[in-house]
Amino acid sequence: GVLDLPEGIRWAAERGRGMAAIEGDRGAMAAIVADPETVESLLVPGAVIANVNHPRQLVVSGTSEAVEQVALAAEARELKTVRLNVAHGFHSQVFDALDLDAVVDGLTLDEPQIPVASCVQDRPYADAAEARAVFRRHAQSPVWFTRTLKQCQELGADVFLQVGAGGPLVSFAKGTLGT
Repeated sequence: GVLDLPEGIRWAAERGRGMAAIEGDRGAMAAIVADPETVESLLVPGAVIANVNHPRQLVVSGTSEAVEQVALAAEARELKTVRLNVAHGFHSQVFDALDLDAVVDGLTLDEPQIPVASCVQDRPYADAAEARAVFRRHAQSPVWFTRTLKQCQELGADVFLQVGAGGPLVSFAKGTLGT
């Protein structure tokens, strides 16, 4: 890793405080069962693809109005659509005003000793500076879970463990890796 436990906790807490302080429309998210091209065709200004969790399950995020428009359009095409119960439109322009530069600059990061896959870029962090750059843009960037699973597999990972409540990530991994 690049963060030790105390720094990771500090980063998560400061990022959470910054997100909680966002004013105005906090945005929304909706999961849609469809391929990326179909979901892209549904997007309207103010909505973006926030998560590519499975080859046929994506999450859109953005302003509340835009996400609702996309959800209604998906439902009109009889696509399974789930409006997510979230506090914000994560991984979208809702967080454009979020300025965590001072926090990111103050983090003590270690150089990665093993590859650390990134859900934001298409390769593991090359070094601590690259991880820091990703941390700066993470809240506004899409999460490419499918691509990250494939990165891990290409790096030799053959055991994937979900830590936390629920089980959707296991099914997403199976659908992505074909296992």
